[in-house]
Amino acid sequence: MGDTVRVRWWWFAIALAIQVAIVGGLAALHAASVTNSKAVYLSLRPVDPRDPLRGDYVTVAYDIGEISSDLVQSLFDGTTTPMPAVGSTVYVPLTRTGKVWAVAPGVSKTLPDVENDPAVRDTYSRDVVFIRGAVVSSSANMITVTYGIEEYFIPEGTGATWPMTGDPEATARVLIDPKGKAQVQQLFLDGKPWP
Repeated sequence: MGDTVRVRWWWFAIALAIQVAIVGGLAALHAASVTNSKAVYLSLRPVDPRDPLRGDYVTVAYDIGEISSDLVQSLFDGTTTPMPAVGSTVYVPLTRTGKVWAVAPGVSKTLPDVENDPAVRDTYSRDVVFIRGAVVSSSANMITVTYGIEEYFIPEGTGATWPMTGDPEATARVLIDPKGKAQVQQLFLDGKPWP
């Protein structure tokens, strides 16, 4: 019986070590992603402050979500390329315009290599950030793109504090990793963290 108990404890210790390694690995991956990410500020407007079935959250639309056809250009010859189809993944270049970031010309179906591709490097400064999105509608003159950051969960009971009247300046601080994946860090109303 003593040997059986020792064997069980041995297997328990191995299973626990594996779980700790997995959780630690995931935490390290997240920390590395955050470390290599760039923080940008994006203008937004609220859509819906609360869902009674899911708790408090804010659904927002970003100004960078509607992109005109003149910004969907070839990186190499400046010509307008065919508009991306609904469901396509796109990489949208962002540049700073004051405090917030806005879409620059050159929306691409692949992630441009600003560091190593001379043609891309000549088109963009090293300060450009590419955010990955999905096309949800497309017409001859505009595409609408979502970035997976349109919902932001907030502490329970604070959804009603979002002003539904007036016109506050609303922005979001968003982290964008080197592969274009975005994550909302904080929302701001008139420059103050919200909620």
